[in-house]
Amino acid sequence: VFGDDADGDLLKLKAQGNTFNLPTYNMRFPGDTGNGHVASPFDWELLCDKVNLKEKDTFNLMFIVVDNANKCRLYKADTLSLQVRADSLENSAPELSVASTNPDLPFSNNEQAAELGQQISLDLVSADADVSPADHLVIEMIGAEGNVAPEGYAFETARGVSKLHALFTWNPDCSIFHDGVYDNQYRFTFRTYDDRCQNAKADTVAIALEVKDIVNDIAAFIPPNFVSADHDPGEHNEFFAMVRLNEATGELEDILPKDNCVGHFVGVAIYNRWGKVMFESNDRNFRWYPDEDASGIYFYTLTFSDKEFKGSITVRN
Repeated sequence: VFGDDADGDLLKLKAQGNTFNLPTYNMRFPGDTGNGHVASPFDWELLCDKVNLKEKDTFNLMFIVVDNANKCRLYKADTLSLQVRADSLENSAPELSVASTNPDLPFSNNEQAAELGQQISLDLVSADADVSPADHLVIEMIGAEGNVAPEGYAFETARGVSKLHALFTWNPDCSIFHDGVYDNQYRFTFRTYDDRCQNAKADTVAIALEVKDIVNDIAAFIPPNFVSADHDPGEHNEFFAMVRLNEATGELEDILPKDNCVGHFVGVAIYNRWGKVMFESNDRNFRWYPDEDASGIYFYTLTFSDKEFKGSITVRN
């Protein structure tokens, strides 16, 4: 803003707002004093905590140059009126997406189902098309609920620019199950938003998680019942254990019901026909190698914390 006087008199340049004070809205006009010519910049950085466009968006300014030291000591001045209307920048809304980082757990339509012991790991990404200026983004959790209140998960609010990542992880244990219910439903809600104070935008994603106990098909559990006691390396069935040969792979597979929150393996005991204990173990990977002269019928008890399995074993040389 410039002020000039043909007489070369002492001038004073100032500014004022019509019904408002410049500093209140972070406006700066230092003004100037000089003979014949004065100049001063007007600067306004619109800050979120200073300007609320919903309350006031039009500002009438008056720039005044005063000659009050002329030869006749007469007050003379000139005023320049300027109206400034503040507006918000166009803003693209950030988009929040979610993907599983555990390849063993499919994630589709923002839904995931997991068995106990499987690690839930979700990567949340906030992407924003605004680059000049680039918006600052936040990813936060705004809801966590279920038929049982979720506990033990890990998530920290993330702050940064596009593409912003936040990680949600959870490895629940048996403590999440209550009142004999072993299939829990959860809903976690996440939000991302930008920092455009006059035109802020956001995106929200809700994730449905199902966490259930390990399922055992007890009806399909058929223990072996024959052991060859001659210990011929070329023969199968040289020991008694809860395994079965996979013909396709040649590997021995565990057939014992898996430990879960309902029940876990406690031990095995093998008896002869007179009730004498011949073998005991609390290792679910037990192996019993009968003596070569131990032909006959034996009986076993497989004990779980919630049930027992009993049966017989035929041992032949």
